[in-house]
Amino acid sequence: MRSRWLLTLTILIALLLSAEATAGVSVRVAWDPNPENNIAGYRIYHGVVGLGQTNVLDVGPVTTGTVTNLAFTTPHWFFVTAYNTFALESDPSEVLFHTTRAAVPLGVETDTALLVFSPTTVQLNADVTGDVTSPLGRTVEWRMISGFAPLVIAGSSTLNPSFDVDVPGYYSLLLRVADGLAVVERQINIEVFDRSQGSGGGAAPVLEPPFLLPDGLLIGWSSVPDGRYYIGRRRSLDDTHWVILARALPSQGYSTYWVDDSGLTLSAGFYSIFNLP
Repeated sequence: MRSRWLLTLTILIALLLSAEATAGVSVRVAWDPNPENNIAGYRIYHGVVGLGQTNVLDVGPVTTGTVTNLAFTTPHWFFVTAYNTFALESDPSEVLFHTTRAAVPLGVETDTALLVFSPTTVQLNADVTGDVTSPLGRTVEWRMISGFAPLVIAGSSTLNPSFDVDVPGYYSLLLRVADGLAVVERQINIEVFDRSQGSGGGAAPVLEPPFLLPDGLLIGWSSVPDGRYYIGRRRSLDDTHWVILARALPSQGYSTYWVDDSGLTLSAGFYSIFNLP
């Protein structure tokens, strides 16, 4: 039975959307506590505007609660009641209305141009963004589409596969991520060199101290007049490959300079210069 002994219950704040990639939107509702000392808990009532169905979430003796798995881009209503130790429930608070956000489309982030020295084991990484909008969830597939020798990809259905490479040359892999409604593909091109080719048969380039410019990071190194250079970057010294930022840069003489304007300079990483044939 309801009682009118509580009329002061109000929702103060509002609705905070979850940023997690889930099967729906999460909304957090918060309110002021009631002043009575026999409050046993609170209930959140919610539903879709115009649908005629009411859902109840009992959150206990706290003043916030999260409603999960709400439909995207849909108007919802919310109100809160309190109940005391005698199981009497208050009148409802004011009703709040909120339209949930649109679903974030499926996206895939991964490095697409890599430099590797063989023989080695290459560990790849990819990140998937967006909301899960299908009950089927997500599927991941890596496969080789071209190369100088077959690659056996371990963990080809995960976001972190690995493979051994012994034969220098050019390889291409395809990453395919699907969620039942959308499919995203990325091609990863890998240039594999023999370790003895790392300095092009000459002295290894020596990096100068980098200098931060308004438009990026100025990188300089000792060079030979007829050299052509690759610039690679690792996020960690434990990485098994270099991300290619520039390839076949012509020498500018005995010193060569290049500006990294990729935006990667805002995160930690390690640069290297390769004089490759």
